Amino acid sequence: MKKRIKFLFLIALVFILMSACAARRSPLQCNTYVINQMSKQRVYLPQANANGLDNYMSKSSNWKKIPRLSNKKLNHKEAHKLVRAGKIVIVTYNTHSKRSGHIALLAGKRFMYWSQGFKADVPYVDGSLNGKPASITPLSHQFSPNKEPNMNYFVYAKR
Repeated sequence: MKKRIKFLFLIALVFILMSACAARRSPLQCNTYVINQMSKQRVYLPQANANGLDNYMSKSSNWKKIPRLSNKKLNHKEAHKLVRAGKIVIVTYNTHSKRSGHIALLAGKRFMYWSQGFKADVPYVDGSLNGKPASITPLSHQFSPNKEPNMNYFVYAKR
């Protein structure tokens, strides 16, 4: 009987270790990272890709889109101001196709970063890119300027 219990325990332990190793090998996706970070703050986001999250936030009363500037450019300064004030701000890129876009959280870094591509100071973002571990980088290192027409800033309206 003791041998059988030890054997079952050993099998369970091997299964747990194999599952943990398999989980570590799978690439981190930007949407999964953002959903998990929001869950930690008790903020609901549905299980969806970046396009689906952009669509959800566009329709949700819990999220407000930060209006663009008069020249149709993203309002990086307003987004930065809100995150520095303690608000949750997310930036999205929606491909409006079957191909997923990108999503990241704004990080409350003190200073913004001059982006030649965006021709503006941009905030820092916290996110995973191309399956790599999440890191805090300037927005322009995760989103290319040609994506700006399909990008949005959203602020969580419940806090």
